[in-house]
Amino acid sequence: MNDLSFPNIWLSRKALDCFIQISTNKKNVKTKDCKSEGLYPVIDQGQQFICGYIDDESKVIKISSPLCVFGDHTRVIKWVTQDFVPGADGTKILEAEKFIFPKYGYYALRFIDIPDKGYSRHFKYLKELEIPISSLAEQKIIADKLDDLLARVESIKTRLENIPEILKKFRQSVLSAAVSGKLTEEWRNSDSFGENIFLGDLISSGPQNGLYKPSSFYGRGTKIIRIDSFYDGEIIDWEKIKKVELSKGELDKWALRKNDVLINRVNSREYLGKCALVKSMPSECVFESNIMRLSLIEEKVIPEYIILYLCSEKGVSELRKNAKLAVNQASINQDDVKNCIILLPNIDEQKEIIRRVNICFSYSDKVSENVFIALSKVNVIAQSIIAKAFRGELTAQWREENPELISGLNSAEALLERITAEKLASGTIKKRTKKTSH
Repeated sequence: MNDLSFPNIWLSRKALDCFIQISTNKKNVKTKDCKSEGLYPVIDQGQQFICGYIDDESKVIKISSPLCVFGDHTRVIKWVTQDFVPGADGTKILEAEKFIFPKYGYYALRFIDIPDKGYSRHFKYLKELEIPISSLAEQKIIADKLDDLLARVESIKTRLENIPEILKKFRQSVLSAAVSGKLTEEWRNSDSFGENIFLGDLISSGPQNGLYKPSSFYGRGTKIIRIDSFYDGEIIDWEKIKKVELSKGELDKWALRKNDVLINRVNSREYLGKCALVKSMPSECVFESNIMRLSLIEEKVIPEYIILYLCSEKGVSELRKNAKLAVNQASINQDDVKNCIILLPNIDEQKEIIRRVNICFSYSDKVSENVFIALSKVNVIAQSIIAKAFRGELTAQWREENPELISGLNSAEALLERITAEKLASGTIKKRTKKTSH
């Protein structure tokens, strides 16, 4: 739980006492009823700020001052400054009380440490957890400082999140240079780079379609490689690969061997032709029916080179050139694979290409690893900045320079007393009013 140590001139209140809950009765809209375009945005408890649009004005929450949307199931907190339609079950709408500067209230909700109870309810914790309360003037200063600092953090985060796409383009440019001969043109003694040859002329066995087994056979037995096990030409997460019950005959027929090449033969066009090399196997494996397996004549071609070629834009284009398109998927057959044209250099240059590509990819992998670490640190930094704000650390100097704005009638204590007196006079203090915004 977050430490509630703060300046002694501050107070604290239960989080829910700092907000008025806006009724959403008969206004909530389910995601399935939303459209991709429309007059009014629908804001729910999901990670995306807007989950869709509708045109029904009777569902709209009109904004007179900014509101917070709290996800009862998700703990997601959103800052809303525009008219909107509330999402379905779990979308709670909160308006800051008069003693809370609205943006300060939003950050306060992000500050309190709400336990993660999965998809159960979390709104109840707002009745238990407390929010530090400073003077209104200091609340505004804190909110402004957090706006500035967190905007910088978000800018850094956005740049980091863009790096994987940059690395993806870098890897493709390396592959393009590799399979066109540019990567090794200074290494070669001649101007010519390889010869065009059909992949079928390099195959010693296959292509062979994989094994079909109903899902009822899954659970234990022998590992079965599926398309979700492929990544950048390799098989990953061996320990997560599913298992299937097999007969000895099935195992003998579809057992994978080292240096087998696997090619996805049925998928959406985006993933069709995705391939991987079986470099090693921690245990016996077979391959499922949406995959083809082939083995290569290793005196002619190094399997790693074929994988680099098939993963390049040129190789993918070759594999898909005769694809058969259906409604939601595409497919290639064994002849399509055999007729794939490969630009093949000699064995020595294949080795040099593989060596250089691996060096480039190792740099890329290291950058990717550092980006992952940096992103995790950025997320921690954001929460750390918010915590510092609610311990009064971001405004310590401001308090020294502006004592008149945090004391006397301007203090948090005086503010709360004044609001309490107003509520007593209006008779609203005994009952928290849930109102509908019109």
